Amino acid sequence: MVRVYILALQGSEPPLDFINKLEYLNGVVSETLRMYPIASRIERAVPQDYTLGDTGTVVPKSSLISVPVYAVHHDPDNFPDPYRFDPTR
Repeated sequence: MVRVYILALQGSEPPLDFINKLEYLNGVVSETLRMYPIASRIERAVPQDYTLGDTGTVVPKSSLISVPVYAVHHDPDNFPDPYRFDPTR
């Protein structure tokens, strides 16, 4: 169905509302980005002193925080069977 529709457009871009309805295609793209992230980690600077919950631990302003994207996306606690490609997650 998708292929026939896109071929019928012949060079025109498909409407965004049509693309948003392609749930399986969106799942394929999301799962691809999960398994093969564009960046292996994301870094941010803390904009102000921040206390972590009730721990009393303070993260000082301007500290660099790093999120290991690949590790998070391949953690079985977050994604069961993380090395299996599953667009229906």
